[in-house]
Amino acid sequence: MSSTHPKFIWFNGAVVPWDEAKVHVSTATVLRGANVFEGVRAYWNTDERELYIFRNDEHMARLWNSTKIMRMAVPWSKEELTQAQIEVIRANGFEGTVWFRLTLYVGEGEESIWPPEQLPVGGFMNLGGGGSASSGVPSIWWCIQACQSGGMRAASLAPL
Repeated sequence: MSSTHPKFIWFNGAVVPWDEAKVHVSTATVLRGANVFEGVRAYWNTDERELYIFRNDEHMARLWNSTKIMRMAVPWSKEELTQAQIEVIRANGFEGTVWFRLTLYVGEGEESIWPPEQLPVGGFMNLGGGGSASSGVPSIWWCIQACQSGGMRAASLAPL
């Protein structure tokens, strides 16, 4: 895996090779910065050899509030975006703490489509960190509790 970017990225509903994720220059996100994003971390547990997505519900709630403010009609559910996070992390085979930014953006057509809720919305997930990729893909769990005393509280983890 390259040290500059992950091998795979989630883009408009699919996990694709990094080089295939492209946004056209005529989109509102390129022309005017019309997008919303949420930065998330998944923490690596060495003993369990698993990644834990930290406070996913809270991140999704903030993302959804941002899309409401921007009047964006998101074509994916919160559950589908959560599954997308898991799929792209698994595809990259991370074995280490990873951060990612889930971005939803306004597509082409802003000059001719009204109301804003009818504009096409795209999305991508950019990843960073992740330690080394391995041939054995770790299982991924969703962390519902906060980190306490520098460690992950495992009492209320639910497998996805």
